[in-house]
Amino acid sequence: MKSAAIKGRDFSYYWLFAGWWPSVVNFIDCKIGQPVKDRYNRIIVKIQYIVYGYWLSPVAEKAKIILKKQALILLTYTKNLSIRLGIFLKDSILWPILISGYNIALVPAFEVLKDKYRFIEDNVLIYFLAPVCQTVINVVPEKSPFVEDSDLELDDFLPCENDAESDASWDPDEEEIKRKKEEAALQEKKKRINQKSALIEFPDFNDLGSSDEEFMFDN
Repeated sequence: MKSAAIKGRDFSYYWLFAGWWPSVVNFIDCKIGQPVKDRYNRIIVKIQYIVYGYWLSPVAEKAKIILKKQALILLTYTKNLSIRLGIFLKDSILWPILISGYNIALVPAFEVLKDKYRFIEDNVLIYFLAPVCQTVINVVPEKSPFVEDSDLELDDFLPCENDAESDASWDPDEEEIKRKKEEAALQEKKKRINQKSALIEFPDFNDLGSSDEEFMFDN
């Protein structure tokens, strides 16, 4: 009897005070709420994957692998095709024709390059080396540093033995004769230097073989 009363009390307490509600909530959450939540999260993840471009890296890697394989296949095919084509041309009558055509096309190309080289060479000689040589000639001193000085040129740097006697016995005519001798010696020195300079041959730019027609551009 007491046991029946306890069961009746628990039953009343369970139904009247909503003791069954946590079980219902747990059931609803497990059977309905959690699946809906999981599906919603999966949808959000997919949207983020598409919107944020997370799919680009795998696609790029896959495309890279595919393109690499296709390029390797194309390279192998091209190599084999070129080998076959070379063998075919070598064994056919077209090979001598191609060789002769190559030689015919190569000779004019060399001629054009040669003309261009001559044109550049003439321009360099005329507009660069000629002014440089002229500048060097202008700055070269008249007196060569490699020629020894004569005694007459060093007389002015030697002290007089008796300045007093020279002042007392100074003669204008003798001084004039001495000055003329020094000038004659200096002129002789310059003449020797000019003769040695004449032995140095500088290039004559008028004999380069170029003409004014080479520097005329065709319209």
